[in-house]
Amino acid sequence: MRVCQRFIAFLFVSSFALFHAYAQTPPSALDLMKAPTHSLLELSPNGRYLAFQYAETKEECINYEGQISKYSKKCADQRKEYRAAYQMAIYDVTKKELTSLMPLPPDFYVNWFAWANDDRLLAAIRRRSTSNKKGSKISYGGSRIISLPRSGGDYITLFNDSRNMSRANFRISSITSMLPNDPNHVIIPAYKGDNLDLWKVNVNSGAYEQIAKGKVGTFSWMADVNGKPLLRLDTTLLGRRVTVHAWNDETGKWENVRTIRTKRWNENEGLEFRPVATTDVAGQLVVVSDEEEGVRRAIKIYDYRKKDYVDTIYEHPLYDVGGAFINSATGEYAGAWYYDDRLQFEFEDKAWNSHFRGLNAFFDNASNLDIVSTDKSGEKLVLLETSPNSPGDYYLYDRAQSNLEPIFSKTPDLAAAKFGTAEILETPTRDGETVTAYVTHPASGKNAVAPLLVMPHGGPEVRDYFDYDRTVQYFATRGYRILQVNFRGSSGYGRPIRYAWLRRVGRGDAKRRH
Repeated sequence: MRVCQRFIAFLFVSSFALFHAYAQTPPSALDLMKAPTHSLLELSPNGRYLAFQYAETKEECINYEGQISKYSKKCADQRKEYRAAYQMAIYDVTKKELTSLMPLPPDFYVNWFAWANDDRLLAAIRRRSTSNKKGSKISYGGSRIISLPRSGGDYITLFNDSRNMSRANFRISSITSMLPNDPNHVIIPAYKGDNLDLWKVNVNSGAYEQIAKGKVGTFSWMADVNGKPLLRLDTTLLGRRVTVHAWNDETGKWENVRTIRTKRWNENEGLEFRPVATTDVAGQLVVVSDEEEGVRRAIKIYDYRKKDYVDTIYEHPLYDVGGAFINSATGEYAGAWYYDDRLQFEFEDKAWNSHFRGLNAFFDNASNLDIVSTDKSGEKLVLLETSPNSPGDYYLYDRAQSNLEPIFSKTPDLAAAKFGTAEILETPTRDGETVTAYVTHPASGKNAVAPLLVMPHGGPEVRDYFDYDRTVQYFATRGYRILQVNFRGSSGYGRPIRYAWLRRVGRGDAKRRH
């Protein structure tokens, strides 16, 4: 304990001394850690409107149940806490103005937005979990999907008309299919009793009808572009095994087509077998596969009638595929994304690849460009640009005009902050291997003399990225140099490196294994 106390004291003393060496005051911990001002941008099908979440963080008075109190003027210091107040907003891209701003109740925020059509918006809103100081009065929150007009009038809470359905569905926050060919309906999984069933829901009225029945243990569904149920995923009581069931039109039954073992040490990587899209061939699916027959995670075609893979669509020679990019208008596979050090895309359409090469060049091939949303035609894209010394800016890109237009800063309060710059190191190890590391220099400059902080990532099977990290920048703006190493056992570099930590932590013979 004394060693820890001395180290913490050293950090504070060093931070205080280095703080006075700066002509510019570094951003506060609150500004660095608070919720983004603009987030969850979603473009309407016609490309004219943007839905997003707006957050304003301020000091609130918290009651004894851990919730924002109505009596904020009479509040003891020990009950004050910084909380974000969220609003749903609609922005007209053509007129460049806000058309509506809808405050959420205290302690509520949005999980996601999705446009059912140009005039109707869906949002998954969630109430945060709260507890009092002693932890004896706890609220576990909960989530619901609401449907509201673009003008911001009265909204409909889905599955809220039946008392039994409302009680059974403590959390509803996912959509199986947006039904791009049917702007008035969506496919949503929801519980009826103990079973997660599949429902077709009218976004205008909230009316719903059951289209498939689940079982105890069902946790996910997949449907085709027209809403026909294709797959049902069930898990065991302990969650150690997942069975994939496919619907057989000939027998009129669900059939087991795959059994997957889950990884108890790694919930971040998801399942080894993740169906993401249908194909033109009946019985075949596009799957993100991380099963043992390959060295790296890849995009493959799985035939659930043959119960085997029949083709590989995309596999990077060095890095794991992170996931698939799906055409929102058709539900078809359109490309893959992965990280080398920065975020990269590999599209099926060569024109898309050409556009992204140009966009990356515009940002000097030093940023991460993420596709946040697209319109139905795929001609307009909302992009988020981040880098190690930038928390992020949103842009609207018009492919037809090759025009890039800034929209919002993710955190405008940090626009003037001076952050530390970063560089990539390829570091040889004592056994002849090489690992990747990132060094973030203090905000005072790359050549500044500074104490070094080594920040190993968690995991196992996690990794660091060449991107913005607010904890790293907290120390960089206070005069530290930070080293982050993707040591063996890190994810993203293929199975040999990912599994090198097994029974080899801290040893010098942790060779890459297949």
